[in-house]
This record gives sequence, structure tokens and C-alpha cells, in this order.
Amino acid sequence: MTPEPQGLINIEKIIASKKACFTAGHEGLQAYCAHAIRSYLFMVGKNGQKGMEASERAAEVQGFSAKWGARLIRQWVRRWLSLCTLPESKQGKHVKSFSLLEDPTIRAELCSFLRSNKWAMNPAKLAKFSEKKMIPTAAEQYLRHIVEEEMPHGLKKYLKLELFPQIQHRIKKGRWLILVLQDEITAQANDGMKKSWVMDGEQPLKKKDAGHGIHQLDVICVTVGWMEEASESMEYGKNYEGYWDGEHFVKQVT
Repeated sequence: MTPEPQGLINIEKIIASKKACFTAGHEGLQAYCAHAIRSYLFMVGKNGQKGMEASERAAEVQGFSAKWGARLIRQWVRRWLSLCTLPESKQGKHVKSFSLLEDPTIRAELCSFLRSNKWAMNPAKLAKFSEKKMIPTAAEQYLRHIVEEEMPHGLKKYLKLELFPQIQHRIKKGRWLILVLQDEITAQANDGMKKSWVMDGEQPLKKKDAGHGIHQLDVICVTVGWMEEASESMEYGKNYEGYWDGEHFVKQVT
């Protein structure tokens, strides 16, 4: 590669300029890249060295590896000569990363806060303002978006693509499989009030045991809801109507 003399002149102006602002300052990675580009252009353009040798030397001078760093320097030089731009760090620019400053509302509010307190502003005050006001507001907006939009859409998609196809799976005879849920509750005769008003010196009479029990069983269908006609109740117990089992449930549904 035979670089143009103007490329060396331009990079030297950038390095010498006091107005030039490198990412992370003059001791950052971008500044080291600029110095590596200058070293390469100087050795190739002024001293007449070959590109491979010049890139390896420039890489070692700036603390990069001789092989991989030299390859990167040659890429940076080609970009500098064609676009006149320095390489930028990709840290924090992943597609999954998000900054609060990307929100126009938050960015505008922060700018307004900085302008209104420009003579008494410091990093501590800005951090406190962000922690007390900006972050809770952003979290509330995000939570509202999750609850009102993403969760309903996700549930609707799950019901449509996952649950309903399984519920409405056809069997060989052409019948539909319907999901039926059982809702049951047990109550005992002594499930009454724990406290009551009595005359002074008297005590309420209560049985010592739990008392006789009643088992209430209902059926909920995913298509029609609560099936009132299928509702049943039984006095459960060994000496009464027995206990509820699968056979009873089949009779109840049919």
C-alpha cells in the first residue's frame, strides 16, 4: 500500500489539535489507534518501508500484538485514507443494550434539568436526580408497557398457538377434546364463628371435634364456564356417602 501524503498530514493535524476529541480522551484506545495510523503512514510514506513490516512495528510501538494488531492497523489505514474516520469502540453498542438517554422524553428532561441548574450542577446532583426521579419514572413506564401490552399479547399468542390446539385436538371419531376443570370445597359443621358475644360468666357450647363434613363439587368447562346442572354435594365419611373418586367425577360430568 502506498498511502497518499495528504493522509499523513491529516492524521498529524488531528493528533496535534487541541480541539480534537478522542473517545475516552488522549489516553484512550482511539487515540492509540490514531498514533498507530500516523506511525504506519510515516514509515511507509517517508521511510519507504513495506506495509507488512511497518504495520508490525507500529503495532508493537502502541502496545498491540505484532500479528493481529498489524492486521487491524492496515484496516484502520485503509479506512482513514478512504473515509478519513478513526475506528470507534463498539462497547455498549450491542443490539440488546439500552441506555436511558435513548428515550427522547428522558433525554429532554435531563437537558432541561441541566439548563436550569447549570451554575450549581455537579455529577453527584445529576446522579441523585437520575436515581430519585428518572429511573423510577422509566421503570414505571416499562412496567406499564409489560403489563398492558406484552403480557396480554403473549398470553393471547400462547392460548392461540399452544393451549387451544391441544384442547381442540380431534380424535378418530370426530369428537372434540374439551378441557374440564373440577372445583371443590369441603366444609365442616364446626366451621362457624370463632368469637361471639355471650353473657358474663357464660361460655359458648362447641363440639370438641371438627364435626360432620360436606363436600361440594362443581365443574368448570373452558367452553361454557360453570356447569350448574353438574354441581353436586355429598356428606363425606366412612359411615356416610363415602369419598369422592374418579368414578364419581365421570358420572358427574356425563
